[in-house]
Amino acid sequence: MPTARLRIEPSHDGLAAVSVARPDDEFRILDGHPNEDGLFVLYEIRTTDPNGVVREFEAADEVRSCEVMHRSDRVVLLRCSIPKPKPYCVANASKGFATFPLILRNGWLHVEVTASDGDLSTMKAALEDAGLAYRVDSVSQSYDSSDLLTERQREFVGEAVERGYYDTPRRCTLTELARSMGVTKGSASRTLHRAEGRIVAKFVRESR
Repeated sequence: MPTARLRIEPSHDGLAAVSVARPDDEFRILDGHPNEDGLFVLYEIRTTDPNGVVREFEAADEVRSCEVMHRSDRVVLLRCSIPKPKPYCVANASKGFATFPLILRNGWLHVEVTASDGDLSTMKAALEDAGLAYRVDSVSQSYDSSDLLTERQREFVGEAVERGYYDTPRRCTLTELARSMGVTKGSASRTLHRAEGRIVAKFVRESR
């Protein structure tokens, strides 16, 4: 299933404006839970001006309530009640799920979303319909290991790793590995070669 890393620019968002005014601070959204008419959001802000950040959050129009959970010289933890922001509604409607933490930096919300190709297309259309600017930083494809290798190949690779075939220096020869698997040396070599080819091809595709 694809995972997309993208930046979304929240429209008319006072908290995004706070991040623009404080480009050296890091705003991390650790969690979010729906309430009756909005969201409870847990923010972790890493800053040199914790008191100033708290005042700016409390003054933001969309913040209905703001509770200081923790405050130190460098970190503030805030639990805020806010209306459901447009990016949240878009992600929810597209059936994708975002991985926490989300990062709010210089007016952009950095999000990692895992969804099907169809749901990602739905999200793209929903972002455009909502008038939200966005940028796609990367899209990667995750693989189920059961789809990558056959059961026999997984057995061979697992046995090879356990016996030290891939160690340097090797603790197990190909002949010894073949004997432990009850096959000929040639059969062991072919099975490993096919498995290694699939693993390397996957690595190269993801690196690109």
